[in-house]
Amino acid sequence: MTDYTLKLSFDLRQVTQSLAYEFVLGENSAYPVESGGPLAGTFNFQQGDEIFVEVIATSAANPNVPGTEPKDVLKDFTVTNCTFVSIPAHMTELLSLFDPASACSTVDEWEPARPPQTPEDKQKNLLQLCKRSVTPLAVTTKNGQWKISGYLSVELTSLDGKTYAQLYFFDPESSSGNGGGWNPN
Repeated sequence: MTDYTLKLSFDLRQVTQSLAYEFVLGENSAYPVESGGPLAGTFNFQQGDEIFVEVIATSAANPNVPGTEPKDVLKDFTVTNCTFVSIPAHMTELLSLFDPASACSTVDEWEPARPPQTPEDKQKNLLQLCKRSVTPLAVTTKNGQWKISGYLSVELTSLDGKTYAQLYFFDPESSSGNGGGWNPN
């Protein structure tokens, strides 16, 4: 069993709905997609692995920086919904990497976390706030392959006190085990 973290990030001033995403193994080691073979282009996991979700929101750090205003600075955010929808690559497969009986998996409980801060972030004067899932998503299936779409709804509060909802999404492709079709053994 291995623990992974799926890092999802967005910027308060972002005009697109696409989340930047990265799977991380351990503390900060990026977990790359398979580069060759039958599972090329997928993030491959094993039955029993667990995936925590971390949401990182970025904004200007200081409203006194030229070109920024209080509306550009994030005071706080709340994750209102985070759902993963799985689409099996083969009709005979189990419905999801996380739940063989349901194509949808939801992450419900969140806690504040310490966001990563790189020297580049400090140089760009960026503020980061972070929420982490309390309970991980468990990989429950032994073998299979899925397109996974993730939808993240957040409520953002800017420094000027305005609160608004935003929807973001991402769509990695994942596999478990040998990536083959459903095999109950």
